[in-house]
Amino acid sequence: MNPDSRNLEASLRRLDEYLELRRTGASPEESTFLEGVPEDMREDLADLLRDQEFFDWQLGKGIPGLQPGDVLGDFRLQREIGSGGMSVVWEAEQISLGRKVALKFLAPPVANLRWLTRLQREARAGARLAHPGIVQIHSVGTERGCHFLVQELVPGERNLAKSLAQRRSVSRPTWPDFRRIAGFFLELAETMEFAHQAGVIHRDIKPSNILIAPSGKPKISDFGLAMLSGDPSVTGTGEFLGTPYYVSPEQAMYKRVPIDARTDIFSLGVTFFEALTLQRAFDGDSIPQVLDRILHFDPPDPRRLRSQIPRDLAVICMKAMEKNPDRRYRSMKALAEDLRCYLADLPISAQPISRLRMAGKWLRRHPIISYSGAIASVSFLAILILLVQVQTARTELEALTSQVFELSDDEKVLDLMERADRLWPLDPEFIPDYEQWLQEAERLLLRLPVHRARLEDVQAGRLSSGEGRESIWWSHTLRRLIERLEELSNPELGLIAGIHPKHGLGIKRRLSYVESVQEKTVSGPEVGPLWQEAMDSISDVMECPRYGGLSIQPQAGLVPIRRNPKTGLWEFFFPLSGGPPQFEGTRMKISEDTGLVFVLLPEAEFLIGAQNKNSDEPGYDEQASALEGEPHSVFLSAFFISKYELTQGQWQRLMGVNPAFYSPSNPSRSGEFTLTHPVEQVNWDQCNLLLKRLGLSLPTEAQWEYAARAGTSGPRWTGQEAETLEGAENLCDDFAKSSMPGGWQCDPWHDGYLYHAPVGSFRPNDFGLYDVLGNVFEWCLETMVPYGGKVKDGTGERIQSGDTLHRVQRGGSWRFFSALARSGFRYARIPTTKSSAIGCRPVRLLDRPE
Repeated sequence: MNPDSRNLEASLRRLDEYLELRRTGASPEESTFLEGVPEDMREDLADLLRDQEFFDWQLGKGIPGLQPGDVLGDFRLQREIGSGGMSVVWEAEQISLGRKVALKFLAPPVANLRWLTRLQREARAGARLAHPGIVQIHSVGTERGCHFLVQELVPGERNLAKSLAQRRSVSRPTWPDFRRIAGFFLELAETMEFAHQAGVIHRDIKPSNILIAPSGKPKISDFGLAMLSGDPSVTGTGEFLGTPYYVSPEQAMYKRVPIDARTDIFSLGVTFFEALTLQRAFDGDSIPQVLDRILHFDPPDPRRLRSQIPRDLAVICMKAMEKNPDRRYRSMKALAEDLRCYLADLPISAQPISRLRMAGKWLRRHPIISYSGAIASVSFLAILILLVQVQTARTELEALTSQVFELSDDEKVLDLMERADRLWPLDPEFIPDYEQWLQEAERLLLRLPVHRARLEDVQAGRLSSGEGRESIWWSHTLRRLIERLEELSNPELGLIAGIHPKHGLGIKRRLSYVESVQEKTVSGPEVGPLWQEAMDSISDVMECPRYGGLSIQPQAGLVPIRRNPKTGLWEFFFPLSGGPPQFEGTRMKISEDTGLVFVLLPEAEFLIGAQNKNSDEPGYDEQASALEGEPHSVFLSAFFISKYELTQGQWQRLMGVNPAFYSPSNPSRSGEFTLTHPVEQVNWDQCNLLLKRLGLSLPTEAQWEYAARAGTSGPRWTGQEAETLEGAENLCDDFAKSSMPGGWQCDPWHDGYLYHAPVGSFRPNDFGLYDVLGNVFEWCLETMVPYGGKVKDGTGERIQSGDTLHRVQRGGSWRFFSALARSGFRYARIPTTKSSAIGCRPVRLLDRPE
């Protein structure tokens, strides 16, 4: 037995012990448990623990369906007034006192224990805070397995987030609006000063946590992430908690620095910025990008976005958002005092940032450009002086000039990398940009021998590059430049001709693809007839009745394969990701070299969601949770979806690396896995970025569920009962039970796989899609929001507000048994989550004639 296997077995035994202690109520803190686990297994075991907690909740140990009129202890439910991925809020009557209250129920799709801790912390914070500007907490309760918070009911169901959204859609704010905004935030600052004096730091100030009473007064809510003085369970480090757009730099630095009340000043400043400008101060396409901007980039002066904003309010806002806590307001009281001075037309204490500090900030953000500019200026001034001096100064002149070019080349390499990330998706319109990029890269590479020789001279002391630290700095700069140029030209992983793990396909590969894509996939002599056959067949109602006479045009980047004789649907392959599939009779065979295969699904209006209330109504599923209902109709245009989950081989060909844990390169599992297994250990951000680059996408929830159901309406495409999944999906069964901790529920059959299986190993559904309810979970495009809001025409993408942090996963996995393998099942994770049980299934929209 190798060391990795021993670690795994020992860790699973520890997890087994922990779960048993938890069942008896005697479990230690999760962090204490994980400290005793080998470091290389902690991430996966923490993931297992999160899964087990969600699993417990999903099977009925959490919140059941709630109905108006239900009585929970002393409370009679009246109506649901708000919901998100993490909680549901109901208006209720407290029977004993005859008053209306709000009940906030815990309904987490992830991390049950963690959110219960948040609920308890919110209650403890509320016990310290009795203030008209804070939503009052009356008590906590547990009834029928439901954990809830009893709090003050704020009539109107309005919050600042909804108010800002309404203002964006109506008109620009006028001058009186800014005075009202200042007064509103003055009250918020005074309220938070009260909380800070009581030893409570909120840590999650944002527009949706600021309720608006009918009087227009603000009320701060949701102290679930609060840090309470004297509470040993909460550390004072900058752990990443809260909503990314509004966290302070201290929080964004993940436990590396202590935080104090000034973190709330920053978050309130960011919220103030949004109220003034109607734009977020820090935005981005992913959490890492947003956090990077919070840490390293300053937002624009609010008056650059809306010129009517009063100067003093812009200055107050920018001071509150200083990255260095020592430069912010020292307290909420000081912030409130400046707002009060503004309203009284008195001078404020904050001062605009000086030009010198602005220049200093710019230099720190652009060190190479600034050093290059400074050295260039000094160098050329020195050149003018040295030209009139004696001949003996020529060597110093040449050395100084070389330094300018070296720094310039270093900056040009970084610029090439940045520009490469903008040259997506693959499109012939980028051909001139690709060619220009390659010319600049080749010119830089011609100077590589010069830089190598220069480094040798500096290290040998043959050139005057200064002494001591200066010489070391130049040596480091030259080595870094040489490494970047060598990385750029690496034939396998370089950005010129290889596949870069971060930047993707090299520019030569992109250029070659876009120059030939039309010939190879649309109009060439081999593919032209294939497209004509496919178009004629798809539009023929007699031959392809499922498409209803759909008319399509050739799709650049795809090649028709066949009309599947069993499903009647057409299938296509994506050459950029690999070669065409092979066949054994009529069955498609996937090898390590096979590219993505897409199935064209017809347009349809179908019923999405599930309910567990009435077996006679559509969408009935006795195991459905509140997150899955109510069933409702969604119209989808025709689209392509991958027949299989994205494989490790396809990811490796497109990104240059294979990130999967259970892979051929895993030394403890060599020979057990191949590149035909699904890729895993990929988070939402990575999947979304890769697919967008290729002109593909993650599926919307509607697209995914429509494809998974394949025309069925029950809980599973295989049938009503879980037993129908045997032989159809790879789930956690008796065969895999030995690799799972004790108490882990498994199905009573043997599918032959401990972990995930090669894609296509089981039966397909009626659309010819494999593994939709097993193997690995699959990321979807949207965040976890409740059903019932607006969706985009044709794709079903949900556009209403809700949980902006967690992204949805669908399907089942080898790690879970059949209770969760249901078509309507919804699961959510933060988009940076990686797991050996999470992958993806790409989709592509149908290009239509213009």
